[in-house]
Amino acid sequence: MLSESERLLAALNIAAQIVGRDGEAFLPIFMRLESEVQGLELQASALERAKGMSRGRAA
Repeated sequence: MLSESERLLAALNIAAQIVGRDGEAFLPIFMRLESEVQGLELQASALERAKGMSRGRAA
């Protein structure tokens, strides 16, 4: 079973192919998926920083 991040990256790759093949009409979908991937990356980074701080280490 794929993680949410893996599913989004796969969808982003497919969306990129569609935009490359069919043009700008599908660009908003690509941009939304890209934003979702970035959001997950930011969330994971913040979680790691918070865990580090809770253990007494600066991030």
